[in-house]
Amino acid sequence: QFQLNIVRHGIMASFVWLAFSYIKECSLKKFVFFLLIAAGFQLAALAFFPFYFLLNRCYMQKSVVTLIFISLIFVMLGVSQKILLLGTKIPVFGEFVNYYILDFYGRNVDASYGFSVNLFLFLLLYFGMRSVYNDISNHLKIFVNLLLYSFILSCFFNAYAVFVERLVSVTNMTLLFILPYVLHKIFIGKVNKTIAFACIVVYAMLMFTKTLYTPVPLGGKYEYQFIPYQYSFVI
Repeated sequence: QFQLNIVRHGIMASFVWLAFSYIKECSLKKFVFFLLIAAGFQLAALAFFPFYFLLNRCYMQKSVVTLIFISLIFVMLGVSQKILLLGTKIPVFGEFVNYYILDFYGRNVDASYGFSVNLFLFLLLYFGMRSVYNDISNHLKIFVNLLLYSFILSCFFNAYAVFVERLVSVTNMTLLFILPYVLHKIFIGKVNKTIAFACIVVYAMLMFTKTLYTPVPLGGKYEYQFIPYQYSFVI
């Protein structure tokens, strides 16, 4: 059942990104249509509805600094715990939230690899390529803004790793578009590109092994949730 949940989550993420593709076209109907299909596989997809109004816009520096500052305050003060406790009273979602704030799932994310890399890449692209970011005809800002919201979601749900894994794993797919762009545009020269590519590979392996060895309770003992994939890792 757990492995099927992984597949279900992957299908949900795919439909969410299909919905994202209609943000640039300002097609709310198509966005909602594919988001509802995604929600049919996992209700967490509905959390991405506000993204239709948040991603295709250029944020002022003051707004960016404020969002990052507030997000860090959320982490330091543990605000997410208080808000999620209130979320247990919301119809439909209340039972879902209550299940995932059990003691086991109350595992702090802290400053993970992804947490730090997303913030670094966002700041690099936002401040280093402002002309491209501000170009209304360019899709880059959608991907860059997803980096920002990956960081915000990581901070907001920091006390409950399961929410970070369910939501941020979807927004982190923006790295599939951002990393090749950074490699092509920022690192000039064969040697620099090779070094950058090697860093990306190392980062990908770190993330892969970290996910591979994420423990879950199984039969009263801690087992590894991605054991079937250890064979592909060894190969």
